[in-house]
Amino acid sequence: MRLPTSHSRLFTLAALLTAWAPSVAAQVADPNPARFDSTFAEFAKWDTKNAFPRNGILFTGSSSIVRWNTAESFPGLPVINRGFGGSQASDIPSRVQEGVLKYDPAAVVYYAGDNDAEAGKSAQQIFEDIREFTEAVLAADPTTQVILLSVKPSPRRWEWWSEMQATNALMIAYADSKPTVILIGQRPK
Repeated sequence: MRLPTSHSRLFTLAALLTAWAPSVAAQVADPNPARFDSTFAEFAKWDTKNAFPRNGILFTGSSSIVRWNTAESFPGLPVINRGFGGSQASDIPSRVQEGVLKYDPAAVVYYAGDNDAEAGKSAQQIFEDIREFTEAVLAADPTTQVILLSVKPSPRRWEWWSEMQATNALMIAYADSKPTVILIGQRPK
């Protein structure tokens, strides 16, 4: 019987790693959330000069929230728009205190995920950031209604649609397990 050589052990290790690698998705590095410091400084400046409603409906997330004229879309409701364009799901938990909790909202409407998918993040990685954000909101006040908007398809990002659908599936299961979390939007047929 021959003892394995270092080359054969190395080959065996490489074969095992290759077989195992597809089941373990590599984490894509999160961008630095400090790139939004000036945006949050503007929010803080605005807040010192204006009143914001307590127990309002706070919208947060990427440019889909920024571009949404929430005051016009929800007339008569106490809305606060704190979207920040270009953000990824990982940016939002890092800003949860200054971007959400300081307003003591009764409800939070959240949208993110398509920028993440385009950046190469897996559905699981995107979902973990969404869950981290949601859990931080609920830890501060378990009665807060959290409304997650499903990741939307767009022609520009169609090549990542399967990852977005997988993210939506994870959000559906999560929302269904939490009494104060709702998912609105794309559901698989």
